[in-house]
Amino acid sequence: MPEIVEALTAIDRDSTLLARQWDTPLAAHLAYLALNLKCQAERTQADELARGAQGFARFLHDAVRQAREQGEVPAAFVPALRARLATLHELGRPVPPPAPVAASDRVVLWLPPELDASRLLRELGRAGVHPLRVGSSAELVSLLDTRPPAVLAVLRLDAGIDGALTALMQTRLADVPLLLLAPELDYATRLNAVRLGARAFLPWPLAGDELADALARLAPRLDPAPLRALVVEAAPELADWYAGTLAQHGMDTRVADSGSTGFEALIRFSPDVLVVDQRLPEGPGLEFVHVVRQARVDDPVPVVMLAADARHPVRPNPEAPVAAWLDKPVQAEALAAAALNAARLHRVRRARAATDPLTGVLAERALADRLDAELARAARQHQPLTLAVLDIVGLGDINRQQGYAVGDRVLLALARLLRERLRRHDVVGRMAGDRFVLVLPDAGAETADALLASLALAFAARQSEDGLRATAARFTAAVCRAEPGDTAAVWLPRLRDWPLPAVDGPADGAGQSAS
Repeated sequence: MPEIVEALTAIDRDSTLLARQWDTPLAAHLAYLALNLKCQAERTQADELARGAQGFARFLHDAVRQAREQGEVPAAFVPALRARLATLHELGRPVPPPAPVAASDRVVLWLPPELDASRLLRELGRAGVHPLRVGSSAELVSLLDTRPPAVLAVLRLDAGIDGALTALMQTRLADVPLLLLAPELDYATRLNAVRLGARAFLPWPLAGDELADALARLAPRLDPAPLRALVVEAAPELADWYAGTLAQHGMDTRVADSGSTGFEALIRFSPDVLVVDQRLPEGPGLEFVHVVRQARVDDPVPVVMLAADARHPVRPNPEAPVAAWLDKPVQAEALAAAALNAARLHRVRRARAATDPLTGVLAERALADRLDAELARAARQHQPLTLAVLDIVGLGDINRQQGYAVGDRVLLALARLLRERLRRHDVVGRMAGDRFVLVLPDAGAETADALLASLALAFAARQSEDGLRATAARFTAAVCRAEPGDTAAVWLPRLRDWPLPAVDGPADGAGQSAS
């Protein structure tokens, strides 16, 4: 198809000139080029391209006639020209394979093929982690052709895998967190892990729950809702085409025709990615990006910027969260790949920010968001919402007498137990220090008391399994009832200072119910 590519290149060049300034002879010549493209497309049986080229020529003939009769072209001529040109390129150019999209919910475990890891995999399964095992770099590369993992855990027994692992981490796995496992704990081994790009390091062998905790911190559970994209484009035809393209790839899309309407939609829609044209009615698209950055300092939304010449864009602020620059006219698969990649990475970053780095449960800010959502749901149903607050007794003494590492293991043991025993729609988060909060929708005080009693017994048994018997750690807890109309802003300060019953004797889950 070299003739078609050459014809498209000529049409692209002259269309760019015509978009800058109307010129009737140039428009007539462009119509001729479009008809020439139609003939070439018919010879190669590219029927859709032939129809598109004929429509493009007719559009130009109509513009030329109006310019001659009325002395001017329609006000929407330039946006319509760009939209039709984008369609021609989509029909006529070979579509490149989409770039890898990052951040699935899949965990990949690279272990030597001869290693018996059945016990480790069973323990991971009990913790709710079901990794996909590979035994070589070739298997991993084949896997990447479908969808990259959320996290990669690699057992390094020798330097034989270093070359392949380094190459993958610098290219196709650049945005995937690496957890390195190794039998040596010396500085040289840890330094090599850093050079390989590992985000975390653990000694080998290890228990499945310890590996599960590390994986949960590196790859927190993602929001299962469709990825959301906000398209900010002044030309209706292009905006609809961009949004339709992304919708075909499973994204939930909204459209705004200016920076101001885009900013309003940003607040209502909370997108995972912005697709922004560099030319907006109020000014350059980058200015809109900076306004968004000011409003979302703690959670910058990534941007896919569309520009007439994206190869050499003007970037006055390198800190602007522009994930990709795409040259217009944009090809569908390139747009989808860039938007999906940026949106998935953004959702992963948000999930990590919402997770307590030690225990893997919700951090306080994310806990507040979930609590507000559950309080709103309870208010709609005119029902109270049951909450529980847990505090580990004597954690400060454990830290002082046995070390902070032991205290952290106690916190991890309780957090792991809570994640395993709570219902799927229950919420668990950690506040400052050693206090945990449970949000228990559709559970009454009696049910919550029974849950805390069973958790207390299980926590005592779990410490024996985890080698923490010497700590004799227990927790004290209370059940609270939030009424319709309450908010997280009211309840979190209460829970932070909520008085808890003293615990004497063996752990029995004793607590108190209150409202």
